[in-house]
Amino acid sequence: MKEVEIAKLKTQLDENGSQTKKLKETVEQNMKYTRYLETVQESVPEDYPEISDLLNRYKTLKDANEDLSERQQSHEKEHEINRIKFATFTKERTNEILNFNNEIASLQKSLEVGEVNAHRLQTDVDATIRSTSDKTLELGQILMAVENLLVRSIAKHGQILKHTETRLSDKEQPGSGGHAKNSGTENQTANNADSEIAANSQKAMADLDVIAAYMVDFKAIVDARAEEKRAAKKGASAAVQ
Repeated sequence: MKEVEIAKLKTQLDENGSQTKKLKETVEQNMKYTRYLETVQESVPEDYPEISDLLNRYKTLKDANEDLSERQQSHEKEHEINRIKFATFTKERTNEILNFNNEIASLQKSLEVGEVNAHRLQTDVDATIRSTSDKTLELGQILMAVENLLVRSIAKHGQILKHTETRLSDKEQPGSGGHAKNSGTENQTANNADSEIAANSQKAMADLDVIAAYMVDFKAIVDARAEEKRAAKKGASAAVQ
């Protein structure tokens, strides 16, 4: 038993010796750092009177460096997020600008079409105005001619033939007056000029009816006189025979 215990202790001693040798090697390797720290400590003895002060300062700087590194990583992540947001924002605004440009181009085209249509409509309006003016002038001339014919007809035989009184009595009939009143009520929003033209046209048509009546009477008178002359001439010829 003793021999086994001795052998075991001897093995343990060998292991301890091997471990001690390794520790000595480690100490010898680390001594250069100790000497370096002693050199640094000697160069600034007032700030770091002890090597432990240097180690504490190193630990402080190391902690600060780690903190700064973490902040840097955090800022880099935040920067990357902001960069992505900015890129997305830029892309969206660019698309909006393109859409607005397309809309502006479309509106510009619509404006040009509208201007062309407006110019065409203005041309049509001008042509209509000129045509209306010409027709108004022509109508005025016709109305004046009708009025002159009526005046001449009345001036010659107005005392004998009373067609103007017949025309006035026809206009004063209840049916005619009521119709005119209703027309005036229904066309309250009509243009005054158009209403005046319509009224003058109706008056001219009535005057033409009167003139036609005078013409019929005039023709009848002329035919009667011609018949009288033929009869008188025939009678004179018979008397001579």
